[in-house]
Amino acid sequence: MRFAWGSPRNKRGALRRVCLRQVRQKWRTFFVASPWLGVVLSCASCSGGPDPDVKSSYPYGRYLGALELAENPNAENVRQIVELLSDPEPLVRSGAVVALGKIGRAEFVQHLIPLLDPQLEASALVRSDVCIAFQTLKNPQAIPQLLTCLRSDPEGAVRREAAKGLPAFGKKDEILEALVQAIADPDPGAAWRAHLSLQELTGAKEVAMTTEAWAAYLKDRRP
Repeated sequence: MRFAWGSPRNKRGALRRVCLRQVRQKWRTFFVASPWLGVVLSCASCSGGPDPDVKSSYPYGRYLGALELAENPNAENVRQIVELLSDPEPLVRSGAVVALGKIGRAEFVQHLIPLLDPQLEASALVRSDVCIAFQTLKNPQAIPQLLTCLRSDPEGAVRREAAKGLPAFGKKDEILEALVQAIADPDPGAAWRAHLSLQELTGAKEVAMTTEAWAAYLKDRRP
């Protein structure tokens, strides 16, 4: 049986394929910390996968359900997405974070800020997605949490996303100073991302990738 492109079933299939590609990318980054995610992806790859449903018994189904609700962000759908931030599965919490970022309302920051605390949110996948969502929400209330995350999150992948997200808030002294210090990050990816963010904020492409070089560059240009 053929289904029209605009039919609900066809749209759900397209959503499932797009989300599976996104989750595979997350898996490549976080497999060491979350090996169970490989099992989820293997099952989804070998079959059509579960339908989007926030009540699904499958984590991937609830993940898809959160993203589907974001397509129609009325009050009830937003409430259900926020509830999924407390789901026991990291993949589902990740989907809820991505969904709120996709809707893009600045007030959602209040729900996401607590998830940057490693003591409250153990999953590096979820904390990274919070950093990414902040780039869309662009609420200045997120800046202190991103700075803290950049300086002290135990996972390099999370610090990398914090460094990538900070330019969304503009060329502020506190952001520039934190990025300069992050160039000394022991994680090469986080250090490189901080360097790229400094280039993005200042337009300076010739500065060497050292804290000393960037500190000197910024000092020479302070009024």
